[in-house]
Amino acid sequence: MPTSHPRPLIVVIENDGQLADAIGFLLHDWGFTAVPAKSAAAAARVLGPRIKDVSAVIADYHLDDGFTGINVTRKNARTRRVQIPDECEPKAWPWG
Repeated sequence: MPTSHPRPLIVVIENDGQLADAIGFLLHDWGFTAVPAKSAAAAARVLGPRIKDVSAVIADYHLDDGFTGINVTRKNARTRRVQIPDECEPKAWPWG
């Protein structure tokens, strides 16, 4: 009997609910469990203790209340004590 593997958990932080849902459906089709949220705080509330199981975060750049996806990603990385690769930092982007 084959062993079932849990789907990797991805948080989609996008303040446009329809877009977040669309990305979530696409990720589900690709074999992931997606949790759409309009903010990092909303994601934390929805996930609760499962927040430690998050494999990746996809965050929109322009979020509400002056936040950006970069702010959210950096805070998540500090909280989880994860290093963000240099190529993910804006200074490494050719247009930034």
